[in-house]
Amino acid sequence: MEEETVELVDYLRVIWKRKILIIVGTLVCIVAGVVMSRSMQRAYIAEAVIRIGKKVQLQAPSTTTTTTSTVSSTLVILESPLELVKSIPIKYGQDVERDFGFHLDAEVIGKSSMIKVIVRGTDKRVEKSLKEIADKIVDKYIKMVETSAIPYKILIERLEADAIMIQDNVADTEGKLKDAKNVEEEILGNIAQLESNIGISGIIEEKIQKSIIVTGGKEGIISTNIVEVALMDMLLRRIVNNEESLRKDRNSLESIRRQLLMYRTFLGSLKEYNTELIGAVTSVAIQPRKKRKIVLAGVIGLMMFTFLAFFKEYLDKVKAEGR
Repeated sequence: MEEETVELVDYLRVIWKRKILIIVGTLVCIVAGVVMSRSMQRAYIAEAVIRIGKKVQLQAPSTTTTTTSTVSSTLVILESPLELVKSIPIKYGQDVERDFGFHLDAEVIGKSSMIKVIVRGTDKRVEKSLKEIADKIVDKYIKMVETSAIPYKILIERLEADAIMIQDNVADTEGKLKDAKNVEEEILGNIAQLESNIGISGIIEEKIQKSIIVTGGKEGIISTNIVEVALMDMLLRRIVNNEESLRKDRNSLESIRRQLLMYRTFLGSLKEYNTELIGAVTSVAIQPRKKRKIVLAGVIGLMMFTFLAFFKEYLDKVKAEGR
């Protein structure tokens, strides 16, 4: 304990002996801190949060028939946020550093598709400068999304053209079918009239059953009825063919309408995945901590010159022992 007390006294003796050096050195550091703090300017930091959107990745249909083909697609992120935060300072940082002396930086927010862009500088224009950069980024990626949707827009135009063509076919077939049914009714009326005139029944079912007895004066009437039946058969086949064609066209038209609804809805939903600025660009002014800098300069000066005092005392002791 006595030895420790002696050593402490020795330390205090050295400090007292070199007090001028320590005090003057500390004061010099404090003055330097004051000068440096007075030259320090207010700093500004502006921040903007941008969500990176998604684009359409379109896969070509497996068949060339537009009305029966389907198109598969997925939404993929426009650019990896990790890669984007590396490229932003390079693409946009040189301009703001050269023109305004600002420092541009970017970072990913967690594991999301959002990034934070930061501009630091001593000019109040940091907020305006960052807003311009954010707008450029957003516009660039919105155009990329619009470009990725072009194949869908072309497909919609083709489907619309096919729908118009099929609608015309349906209208034409419906007209032919209506005319055929009118003729059918007329023929049925004629047959019914002839059957009533000659008193024969079941001619349509058996085509006069091939056993009809032709009597005097009525051969022309029965011959005419046979022609009507033949025309009726041909007309029925035409009606069946038209109805089948009409059914296929209507099914195709319904399929196209479903695809159009799906593709239009999908394109409309792309707006939800656009790159956008989240909130507003914000900036804060950071006042320089002058008092803290001065105190820190004084503490550093005190420690540095105290060490210098002991080092000088050590050198003097070594010189004394050398003699």
